[in-house]
Amino acid sequence: MVEILMSTYNGVKWMDEQIESISNQTYNDWRLIVRDDGSNDDTVKKLYEWKEKLGKKKMRIIEGENVGVIKSFEILLRKAHSEYCMLCDQDDVWKRTKMEMTMNEMLRIERVKPNKPAMVFTSVDLVDENLKPLGKTFFEENHFDFPFAMKFNNICVCNCASGCTMMLNWRARRIVVPFSENVPMHDWWIAALVARKGIVSVINIPTMFYRQHGGNMCGSKQKEKGYYNNLKKSPA
Repeated sequence: MVEILMSTYNGVKWMDEQIESISNQTYNDWRLIVRDDGSNDDTVKKLYEWKEKLGKKKMRIIEGENVGVIKSFEILLRKAHSEYCMLCDQDDVWKRTKMEMTMNEMLRIERVKPNKPAMVFTSVDLVDENLKPLGKTFFEENHFDFPFAMKFNNICVCNCASGCTMMLNWRARRIVVPFSENVPMHDWWIAALVARKGIVSVINIPTMFYRQHGGNMCGSKQKEKGYYNNLKKSPA
């Protein structure tokens, strides 16, 4: 089973489209675990409506105080128990084959490199708040150079792996918690730790629509063309 770990905060505007896209996945062996980070809108009410619709075997809700997105995802990772987990934002939309494609790549890695912490991440299509395409992917906008961008030292400088695209096996989950006190963002920490101690693999295909809007905790921040060429000239 794959546990989908979602942290929410005042996300009622986006909730229906995101959870609907999860429920329509071609891979069906999943359970959604949502931790609400102290919302003061109707997010929690909406979550319980979805739990009623999906059933308690498919969805679990954890209500908590406001601790911020980084700590909220750390709590979720501690609550996970399945062999695999995926991180999920509240305001995106998953393409129907996202889970299936990611799981297939994870299983391929584990056949080649068994007993290793492993993480798979993917590209995303950038869209506006109404899901209108912005004409480029996250990887294209940031000029990521793979596999160079996935090296530990380079992830420390500029993370190429968006948390909302990540799948971790249980070995990877165990090495990333607890988080350091000074983590700049949860996905940065996860990607760096797995790159240092395990296996990181990328699917250079967009598997979801990544909204860019005023409420993003961490939207796409474009890198200058040639950014990675300059990094290559620096000591590793």
